[in-house]
Amino acid sequence: MTSIYNYIGNTPLIDITEVFQKFDGRVFAKFEGMNPSGSIKDRIVLRMIINLEKSGLLTKDKIILEASSGNTGISLAMLAAAKRYECRIIMSEDASKERKQMIAQYGQKLILTDGKLKTDGAIKMVELLYKNAPDKFIVLNQFANPLNFKAHQYQTSGEIWRQTKKKIGYLIAGIGTSGTLMGLSLGLKNKNNKIKIISAEPDYNEFIPGLKNYQKSLVPEIFNKELIDGTIRVHYENSLSYTAFLQKNTGIFAGISSGVVCEAAEQLIKQGIKGNIVLIFADRGDRYFSMYEKNPNKTE
Repeated sequence: MTSIYNYIGNTPLIDITEVFQKFDGRVFAKFEGMNPSGSIKDRIVLRMIINLEKSGLLTKDKIILEASSGNTGISLAMLAAAKRYECRIIMSEDASKERKQMIAQYGQKLILTDGKLKTDGAIKMVELLYKNAPDKFIVLNQFANPLNFKAHQYQTSGEIWRQTKKKIGYLIAGIGTSGTLMGLSLGLKNKNNKIKIISAEPDYNEFIPGLKNYQKSLVPEIFNKELIDGTIRVHYENSLSYTAFLQKNTGIFAGISSGVVCEAAEQLIKQGIKGNIVLIFADRGDRYFSMYEKNPNKTE
């Protein structure tokens, strides 16, 4: 019997060059929304769970505990349901209602933390819960677990390398846990060390779901700044506009981070770069409907 998790990975690479004008190269979107739960996080959660199963640390009497801004929590809820585990997802209360609903639909428990503390507050809650009951819980800890980036170093980068026929100059992804960028940098630069890895992160005073500005947030243990060739600051309103444009003009129903990387690519193109660009579209847009209606950066 083939299980849902057997369909994780091998996502399409879509040519979206038409979105950008006067560019001497091609732009491709790696659409991770095609994974079973709708995001790139399926890759890392599956690898972490399989590793824990093989080690004997994860058994049916353990509860999987994890802090998430949304996508990892949804992926964990999906895989826990498929593999018949119980999990508890700790998430900031300001996460979109769709993310909360998806976790609930998978039959898993969601614990919300103070929205003012964002994902950092959820991380601290996980630490407290585990400290109080270490025999009850097992923690994936995506922010420190090297399997977070290894999933991309050995799988995602290989897919991109084959799909671009070894012709790639730049890769751009949003940064949250940093696992995607760390793994893709290690994997792609091992094949061609001239490839430039670019991080897109919110401007200092802005909030974009799932992404972090490392100047004001906890920096994950797996992050290595030496693996990043440049950082581009992006803005919520601009990214939202790019996301809507993509949905209406390419038919790609991706999430807000697709707009983030498109804005970053636009900034790079204006600097006169050449060569093929790969953008990581990390998830689908169906978990952001309520956020399209209300800008989380406005306080009125």
